[in-house]
Amino acid sequence: MATPVVESELRWQGKSVRADRVAARLLDLREGAADEDGYPLTRASVMNLIVYATEPGQVEAATRTVDELATRHPSRAIVVLPQEGQRFSLDADVTLHRYPLASRGLVFERVLLHAKGAAPAGLDTLVIPLLIPHLQSVLWWMGDPDLSDPAMRSLLAICDRLVVDSSLGDPGRLAGLSLQVTGTNQAPMTGALGRLVIGDLNWS
Repeated sequence: MATPVVESELRWQGKSVRADRVAARLLDLREGAADEDGYPLTRASVMNLIVYATEPGQVEAATRTVDELATRHPSRAIVVLPQEGQRFSLDADVTLHRYPLASRGLVFERVLLHAKGAAPAGLDTLVIPLLIPHLQSVLWWMGDPDLSDPAMRSLLAICDRLVVDSSLGDPGRLAGLSLQVTGTNQAPMTGALGRLVIGDLNWS
């Protein structure tokens, strides 16, 4: 049962759970949330933001950035942290935030997935149940952007936009990534709404 952590936050944590179980608990938080007057909270998501963290230290930075963005571009944020392991196990931390200045309690949601022993090529199956339909999905890849990485290819298959930091990657490989996703070199990789769009934090 979800319990309030602070006045503006609802939270649920699960150990060794299925992705559809995480989605169900997120729905429970949404249905059970209301403001002081009993009005249901209004979700304010403008996109699905999938964050792929390559090391635990990046999770804090990702969480901080997602929360800061929420005042201007609230999203359903899904932070994926893969971990080595012989057997698959999924731990989840689901947080529903209420924006404190909203007159009717606008909210945004954040999900942290600790995917231990998950097959890189199957990470999309963990994320898909958590996506809000009909919204664009953006992949923020926090590590070295390498299209040969099966985890990247898996998550790109369900996304419309890709955000990387070109300072973390090899220039030649980055050029190849650009050619492939724009279709200049071969058939483009596409998300739900067409050709993938790339953003670079190094330039931004």
